[in-house]
Amino acid sequence: MATQVQDILDAAFGKSTKNKAGQIATAATELLGVVKRALYRYFAVIARTNPWMIATEATVGFAAGGWARPTAAQMILRIEETDGTEVVVVPLTDKIAEASLPALYRLGRTFFPAGNANDPTSGDLDFIYARFPTAPTLLTDSIDALWPEEFNECLIHDLALYLATKDGRNDELPGLESEREAWEALLIQFCEHETSNERRRFGIRDRFIAPTKVPA
Repeated sequence: MATQVQDILDAAFGKSTKNKAGQIATAATELLGVVKRALYRYFAVIARTNPWMIATEATVGFAAGGWARPTAAQMILRIEETDGTEVVVVPLTDKIAEASLPALYRLGRTFFPAGNANDPTSGDLDFIYARFPTAPTLLTDSIDALWPEEFNECLIHDLALYLATKDGRNDELPGLESEREAWEALLIQFCEHETSNERRRFGIRDRFIAPTKVPA
């Protein structure tokens, strides 16, 4: 059975005998918002460590001179023409950076043709991207299906920390923070090694500079 928001609340309240349901914070609004923010935070952690774990695809039609960034896109991973040909992204300040390839540049939340001979100028493009979580709106809503439920303790400890902080229980904060950091570290480690048998024609893996988290 999928984890519901209420399950996270119940587990968080269980972290301290001083937690009183309905007294410290309003569950259906305030605490629901805490869970939502925690999901956004951990999806960002996953995106910076292993974005393919939360990846999806959307077909975007040409409109107003370009292709609008999918609203759920947290990190664009690849853009393709409908036949699978990759469309690269180049800077606005260097539109000929990949003049021999289909290319786009981005401005605001729209991708535009770079102006070279092979660039797409109409039709559909497929955007592959790491997405934001689906935000829960009710306590009975299930947590996003792409969230690895084995690490629910990350969400639970975020909420438990919020409750202890709001209730002024500073003596509980170090222990809760330590537990949250330990579970977040386990989540990151899982993201780094979750699929180790992937085969590639080339040995180079997708990487980026991330001073706060180590990318896969």
